[in-house]
Amino acid sequence: MRHYSDHYSQKAKKEGYKARSVYKLQEMDRRYKILRRNNTVLDLGSYPGSWTQYASAVVGPKVTIVSVDIKEMRLPELKNIIFFPADIFSLNSQDLLHGKKAFDVVLSDMAPTTTGFKDVDRVASLRLCEKAFDLTFPILKTNGNFICKVLQGEDTVSWVRTIKPFFMFSKLYKPEWSRAMSTEVFFVATGKKS
Repeated sequence: MRHYSDHYSQKAKKEGYKARSVYKLQEMDRRYKILRRNNTVLDLGSYPGSWTQYASAVVGPKVTIVSVDIKEMRLPELKNIIFFPADIFSLNSQDLLHGKKAFDVVLSDMAPTTTGFKDVDRVASLRLCEKAFDLTFPILKTNGNFICKVLQGEDTVSWVRTIKPFFMFSKLYKPEWSRAMSTEVFFVATGKKS
């Protein structure tokens, strides 16, 4: 397991990315066409910055990406980033806009501080995903796309059922880049309905 992590961490470093998690987003983007040139993007749980880096490369330098995390993120090489240090539970939808009317894409790679108790961690993870959705759905454009990391469980499946009708397509997806033993999955939703 450590060899697996080290290999892809080294690959990310070699390619200039802050973390190996970039390959999960890259895989989902290639499969589901999440990001397009000139899309406006909101990246929640952006630290250390690999998802923001990837999104910036896809959408291009003319579009500003808003990135949010409790931890400070430094990407001085990217001039099209607005970093907003905050706990999302202290925010409302309007706090995230930064002069934009809405976003084409919302990405959330947020994760709770784990306790080692699976049920507790799963509930905390789902709570983050629910907050990400509730906070950003009002500012996600029609036909917009949404990705959110969450830990698998019965409550997760139940929540997904309630969200599905708001999108043309949605599913829980486990990237090949995720560790086999991990219960981490991503709720991938495309084509927000008007």
